[in-house]
Amino acid sequence: MGHRYSMLSKMWIVIPYAIFALAYGIYNREFPGLDPINATVYVVAGLLLIPSYIQAPRTYALAEIRRYGASEMPVFSRNYTYKRVGSSLTWAGVGEKSFRIEFSASEQGTKNCQEVLKVMKSKPWIIWLQPGVWLAVSIAILVLNIFLDNPVSSLFASMGSGTEIATLRIIVFYMPCVLALVCPILSFIFVVVRDNILYKCAEKLANEIEADLTARAGSPMKCYRNVCPNCGVVSTSSLKCCNNCGTSLEVLDSTMGLGTLRYYRDDD
Repeated sequence: MGHRYSMLSKMWIVIPYAIFALAYGIYNREFPGLDPINATVYVVAGLLLIPSYIQAPRTYALAEIRRYGASEMPVFSRNYTYKRVGSSLTWAGVGEKSFRIEFSASEQGTKNCQEVLKVMKSKPWIIWLQPGVWLAVSIAILVLNIFLDNPVSSLFASMGSGTEIATLRIIVFYMPCVLALVCPILSFIFVVVRDNILYKCAEKLANEIEADLTARAGSPMKCYRNVCPNCGVVSTSSLKCCNNCGTSLEVLDSTMGLGTLRYYRDDD
């Protein structure tokens, strides 16, 4: 245990020195393609990805749905509201863009998966990229910036000197860090766009659930016997016909004892 703590303490000592050495090297331009300005931009780009990473777990299920067509996880909004339509598992807020879509709840979950997958396929794929992808793109830009600095510098050196060449060189030198900065901005914009799309999808699914509940509530009730009038077999499940002789268990005489009846709607 003590050995582990000593290792951790050494790491906390090494990390500040490593950061200082890296910053010192960048300040003295010891790393190709990096100076204090663009290095700062790269750091800011990394920090700006944090809000997107915080929101990412809410929509992890989307990657599973796209890959496998199913997910055990739901998708949900940042906000929660009690004023909503739908069921306890799949709902949409009323007057507020909050939502929850469940994918693991039997028939409704399968239907939700199909609907969300349909929506995902109808929208540009770039909208559904997770923050990790944008981080990878930013790192790739940084690596290219470092490795392509010498060839690009040699190219500009062969082009001669002059104000226009110098201006173009500055633009080319700082363009990669600007592109890296765009990545977290796009990532957060797409978080908002995804939420709006998913809310509309949840609203549609929730309204369908409400319509189904309303239809069920308006359909007439029918009564069924627990004991078959023909063979006397006891029905232990929600059967409308006897599983022994096939006789209908529907009750047409309302004078039978209530204890012998089961009630179901026409569409059950």
